[in-house]
Amino acid sequence: GFAYQKTNQSQKAIDTYRVFLKSHPDHEQSHFNLAYELMKTDECEAAIPHFKKVLELNPNYSEAQMHLSKCYRALGDDDSATLHSSQQ
Repeated sequence: GFAYQKTNQSQKAIDTYRVFLKSHPDHEQSHFNLAYELMKTDECEAAIPHFKKVLELNPNYSEAQMHLSKCYRALGDDDSATLHSSQQ
């Protein structure tokens, strides 16, 4: 997945991470990378559960917290955005 990310092939990266996560559902970095790629392709609604999973696995992952807040803001959920931005 990461090789596709580095070459700006978002859809291939997304597909690869989704397949990988089926057999490794608690792989923190893959959830983050998938969520980030989804966010980049304006799929924030699909990214949110993956950012939340990252934070479930590692509550101190501040970059996940920041991007989760951005996704909520992009979806017009300012209350959730503020909540997550204040937890950074």
